[in-house]
Amino acid sequence: MNDPAQPPRRRLLAAGLGLAAAGPARAQDGAIRLFVGAAGGTGIDIAARTFAAPLGAALGLPVVVVNRPSAGGVLAASAVAQAAPDGRSLLYASLGPLAIAPRIVRPLPYHPLASFTHLARLACGGFAIAVPAGSPARDLPGLVARLREKGAAANYGSSQGSVAYQLAGAMLVAAAGGRAMHVAYRGTGEVLAAAESGALDFVVDLRTLLQPHQAAGGLRLLAVTSQHPDPGMPELPPLRLYFPGMVLESWVGLSAPHGLPPAEAERLQAAAQTALADPAVGAMLLRSGASADWLPGAAFTGFVAAELRRLGEIAATAGIVPG
Repeated sequence: MNDPAQPPRRRLLAAGLGLAAAGPARAQDGAIRLFVGAAGGTGIDIAARTFAAPLGAALGLPVVVVNRPSAGGVLAASAVAQAAPDGRSLLYASLGPLAIAPRIVRPLPYHPLASFTHLARLACGGFAIAVPAGSPARDLPGLVARLREKGAAANYGSSQGSVAYQLAGAMLVAAAGGRAMHVAYRGTGEVLAAAESGALDFVVDLRTLLQPHQAAGGLRLLAVTSQHPDPGMPELPPLRLYFPGMVLESWVGLSAPHGLPPAEAERLQAAAQTALADPAVGAMLLRSGASADWLPGAAFTGFVAAELRRLGEIAATAGIVPG
């Protein structure tokens, strides 16, 4: 389910908006379309397809996944925002298009609250913080001490455009009272190689991607950014144990166009809760470093609003501006 939350800069949005403007893709008659802001075969696509099967069974209708990759999920969200509020077009909603893109993409072709009926939050999972295996920082307090000692000479890295990772790193630096510089790399492979070489003081990425590098002796994982311990590596402490309130999670939910009739919203919400309890969905979440974390419609809407405010403040502190 992991969403690396990679909202684009303006050129990517402009290049892709033609897809959304052309109108949502059509599935066979009677099918529900579940729009996913990622290409087929990616982690979030696999998660959405795993969820779609029991969702369709609960509704008694086929659920067809429609991939709208690029633009960090903005294209998929835009397609659903423009669709008829009849319960046949749904968004596999996530952090990127609903909480990060509204703060850094201008103009955005939808409003993260007013354009949708948010049905339910489904799951949450955090990111992990790792240091080079040769780092003197053996635990999180050790890393904090190192960041304070090095000051502006300290640095951390993430994949270029992975704004969620950058925000998580900025949160840690601010909490530590340091001045570390963020370094963007073209891809995950490059940033992990830089971390293993000792060129970075720490790196933020998905636990599932970092853990093999720890096993190979290149990195040392210190903590996770989630509210709760990662079920796949429960020995890692959450950052909030050291810095209260310091949480940044990748989350997914289910949303529909604004104006969905209440009865239809209740039907879809009930089916989503049933699907979330399916063993195949639970196993998928465990593999991806996440866990079910249900919030019904009104509570999920409030959560999205709170994330918008909170991440906007972090982005401003980190100097991440619309582009």
